[in-house]
Amino acid sequence: MSNNATRNNNSYYLDTIDPSNLLQSSNPATHSESFFLTECTSIDDWLADELCKEGLLANAMNFDPEKILALLPRTPPISPSSSVKHEPVSPIVPLFPEIVKQKPILPKSNLPRIAPRPCATGVAQCTKPLATASPVMMSQQKRRSDSITSALDQDEITLKRQKNTDAARRSRLKKLVKMEQLEKKVSDLEADNNHLTTRIAVLESEKSGLQMKDVSLEERIKVLEAQLSEAHRALTKN
Repeated sequence: MSNNATRNNNSYYLDTIDPSNLLQSSNPATHSESFFLTECTSIDDWLADELCKEGLLANAMNFDPEKILALLPRTPPISPSSSVKHEPVSPIVPLFPEIVKQKPILPKSNLPRIAPRPCATGVAQCTKPLATASPVMMSQQKRRSDSITSALDQDEITLKRQKNTDAARRSRLKKLVKMEQLEKKVSDLEADNNHLTTRIAVLESEKSGLQMKDVSLEERIKVLEAQLSEAHRALTKN
């Protein structure tokens, strides 16, 4: 039991004491640091005596603090001074590695998925067909644009032709209607002319008849006047 307690105490002091602070006793330190160094020195003497008693060391007179400190594991100081220059420290070896807390491994579902990057050769191979296909695509696009423009031009020409045809048809219809109206008017005028011509002929005949009657009446008036004058002469003689 005493051996186990001693070992536990040794492991406790080995875990808490920083050996690098023991080597820095010659450097200037504060009052608390000097007290800590004197306490560590007394602990080292006690530890050497305990190791000699257990037979771990051959003789207590051959005690070398530097050799003992080289065997002890190095731990970082509790309150290091900013003015003290630290020597390079060897990697820390944990006394109880099985107690080290392991970080929980994230499930695969929470990990972000990284898309595989394509190789440079694949990119070069992909860019080559694009470079070679670009003139073909340009020619195809040019052909499509030309065909579209030609189709649009053809549609415009057809639309213009249709408009011209409709306009000519409407003008022909207007001309036909106008000609029909003119023909009807001409026929009406011709009928009026014929009617007036016949009327004139009738009036001319009536005029000639009246003139002949007037001449006959004038001759009769002359005859009557001659008879009246003879009768008057005869009466005047008697």
